[in-house]
Amino acid sequence: MSVKQTHYVMLGIDIGFYDSEKLYEGLEPYMEEGGEIFCLYDGMNGEYIILGEILHKGDDYHGMDLKKHTIGHLEAVSKDVYRIAKRVMAEIFQKESDEIKMVKPSLIMVTHHE
Repeated sequence: MSVKQTHYVMLGIDIGFYDSEKLYEGLEPYMEEGGEIFCLYDGMNGEYIILGEILHKGDDYHGMDLKKHTIGHLEAVSKDVYRIAKRVMAEIFQKESDEIKMVKPSLIMVTHHE
Protein backbone atom coordinates (compact mmCIF):
# COMPACT_ATOMS: atom_id res chain seq x y z
CA MET A 1 0.00 0.00 0.00
CA SER A 2 1.38 3.38 -0.94
CA VAL A 3 2.12 6.01 1.64
CA LYS A 4 2.99 8.88 -0.69
CA GLN A 5 1.82 9.90 -4.15
CA THR A 6 3.75 12.26 -6.38
CA HIS A 7 2.54 13.45 -9.78
CA TYR A 8 5.18 13.80 -12.49
CA VAL A 9 5.21 15.33 -15.93
CA MET A 10 8.43 14.21 -17.57
CA LEU A 11 10.09 14.18 -20.94
CA GLY A 12 11.58 10.74 -20.88
CA ILE A 13 11.96 7.18 -22.02
CA ASP A 14 10.12 4.33 -20.34
CA ILE A 15 12.61 1.49 -20.62
CA GLY A 16 10.13 -0.99 -19.18
CA PHE A 17 10.56 -2.74 -15.88
CA TYR A 18 13.31 -5.30 -15.42
CA ASP A 19 13.81 -6.86 -12.02
CA SER A 20 17.58 -6.82 -12.19
CA GLU A 21 19.95 -6.02 -9.35
CA LYS A 22 22.60 -4.87 -11.84
CA LEU A 23 20.14 -2.47 -13.49
CA TYR A 24 18.85 -1.14 -10.16
CA GLU A 25 22.36 -0.54 -8.83
CA GLY A 26 23.38 1.18 -12.08
CA LEU A 27 20.35 3.48 -12.03
CA GLU A 28 20.34 4.19 -8.29
CA PRO A 29 22.61 7.27 -8.56
CA TYR A 30 20.06 8.83 -10.93
CA MET A 31 17.11 8.33 -8.57
CA GLU A 32 17.90 11.60 -6.81
CA GLU A 33 16.78 14.83 -8.45
CA GLY A 34 19.28 17.40 -9.62
CA GLY A 35 21.59 15.26 -11.74
CA GLU A 36 22.01 15.21 -15.49
CA ILE A 37 19.09 12.78 -15.80
CA PHE A 38 16.43 11.49 -13.39
CA CYS A 39 15.32 7.90 -12.97
CA LEU A 40 11.78 7.25 -11.77
CA TYR A 41 11.82 3.60 -10.68
CA ASP A 42 8.54 1.88 -9.87
CA GLY A 43 9.76 -0.54 -7.24
CA MET A 44 6.28 -0.87 -5.72
CA ASN A 45 4.27 -2.09 -8.72
CA GLY A 46 6.97 -2.93 -11.25
CA GLU A 47 5.26 -1.06 -14.08
CA TYR A 48 7.98 1.29 -15.33
CA ILE A 49 11.49 2.63 -15.18
CA ILE A 50 11.63 6.10 -16.70
CA LEU A 51 14.81 7.98 -17.57
CA GLY A 52 14.28 11.63 -18.31
CA GLU A 53 13.87 15.18 -17.14
CA ILE A 54 11.16 16.30 -14.75
CA LEU A 55 9.20 19.12 -16.33
CA HIS A 56 6.73 19.46 -13.49
CA LYS A 57 6.05 17.73 -10.19
CA GLY A 58 3.28 17.91 -7.63
CA ASP A 59 1.96 16.02 -4.64
CA ASP A 60 -1.52 15.12 -3.40
CA TYR A 61 -1.72 18.15 -1.12
CA HIS A 62 -0.48 20.91 -3.39
CA GLY A 63 -1.18 19.53 -6.87
CA MET A 64 0.60 21.27 -9.73
CA ASP A 65 0.82 24.94 -10.56
CA LEU A 66 0.64 26.20 -14.13
CA LYS A 67 3.93 25.75 -15.93
CA LYS A 68 4.69 26.35 -19.61
CA HIS A 69 7.44 25.05 -21.89
CA THR A 70 8.13 26.13 -25.44
CA ILE A 71 8.30 23.52 -28.19
CA GLY A 72 11.91 24.55 -28.78
CA HIS A 73 12.78 23.84 -25.15
CA LEU A 74 11.06 20.44 -25.28
CA GLU A 75 12.92 19.50 -28.48
CA ALA A 76 16.28 20.43 -26.92
CA VAL A 77 15.49 18.50 -23.73
CA SER A 78 14.39 15.50 -25.81
CA LYS A 79 17.74 15.35 -27.61
CA ASP A 80 19.66 15.59 -24.32
CA VAL A 81 17.51 12.93 -22.63
CA TYR A 82 18.01 10.51 -25.53
CA ARG A 83 21.78 11.01 -25.63
CA ILE A 84 22.26 10.76 -21.85
CA ALA A 85 19.90 7.77 -21.43
CA LYS A 86 21.77 5.82 -24.12
CA ARG A 87 25.08 6.59 -22.44
CA VAL A 88 23.80 5.58 -18.97
CA MET A 89 22.41 2.27 -20.24
CA ALA A 90 25.62 1.57 -22.19
CA GLU A 91 27.66 2.12 -19.03
CA ILE A 92 25.42 -0.16 -16.97
CA PHE A 93 25.52 -3.00 -19.50
CA GLN A 94 29.12 -2.32 -20.56
CA LYS A 95 28.32 -1.84 -24.24
CA GLU A 96 29.01 0.81 -26.81
CA SER A 97 26.36 3.54 -26.97
CA ASP A 98 25.48 2.67 -30.58
CA GLU A 99 24.67 -0.90 -29.47
CA ILE A 100 21.88 0.38 -27.21
CA LYS A 101 18.50 0.56 -28.93
CA MET A 102 16.04 3.04 -27.43
CA VAL A 103 12.82 4.72 -28.45
CA LYS A 104 12.73 8.50 -28.68
CA PRO A 105 11.64 10.39 -25.54
CA SER A 106 7.98 11.20 -25.08
CA LEU A 107 5.87 13.31 -22.77
CA ILE A 108 5.02 11.12 -19.76
CA MET A 109 2.51 11.89 -17.01
CA VAL A 110 2.30 9.52 -14.07
CA THR A 111 1.27 9.36 -10.43
CA HIS A 112 4.12 7.60 -8.67
CA HIS A 113 3.39 5.67 -5.47
CA GLU A 114 6.00 5.02 -2.82
